[in-house]
Amino acid sequence: MHLEIDYPDVERDLNRWLPLVKWLLALPHYIVLFFLAILAFFAVILAWVAILITGRYPSAVRFRRRLRSLGPACKRLCLPPGNGPLPTLQPELM
Repeated sequence: MHLEIDYPDVERDLNRWLPLVKWLLALPHYIVLFFLAILAFFAVILAWVAILITGRYPSAVRFRRRLRSLGPACKRLCLPPGNGPLPTLQPELM
């Protein structure tokens, strides 16, 4: 079984501006990826510092629980009450 594909007629079938258009459409994607990489870098540094200070990896569940324990002072940061209770975590044995 053989697959035969005709070579395109360069002058008639190919557009010379197409590579430029493709690169221009890719630029916003690269810009977003650049900023996401910077955010990921700072998140890793923040987690590393938290591990050095507390001795364990920061947990989003514990963070949300601490925000809720602050009471009305953190109304904007806390989750609305309709989300239900937070799951409890079993402590790990060392």
